[in-house]
Amino acid sequence: MTADMTPDGLTRQLAAFIADSASLVIDDDIARVVKNGFIDTAATTLAGHDEPVVHALLRFVAARSVNATPQGESRLLYGARRVSARDA
Repeated sequence: MTADMTPDGLTRQLAAFIADSASLVIDDDIARVVKNGFIDTAATTLAGHDEPVVHALLRFVAARSVNATPQGESRLLYGARRVSARDA
């Protein structure tokens, strides 16, 4: 069986893995590290969203992305702008 490496395929595979692992026992220490990692990523993204370097990157992505429209599959910085998964 060949893995589907498209963004939709990867999302589908991840969702299936999570759904199939409902009975998986995760050590509390591991769960704490994963939780902290997600929270840290979200907090860092929110805290830095208005930094000059972020604005420069947004201009770069907008200039080169043909998907900087509502049809893009990925959101940028929790906002309404959508771009390709590659550009996000």
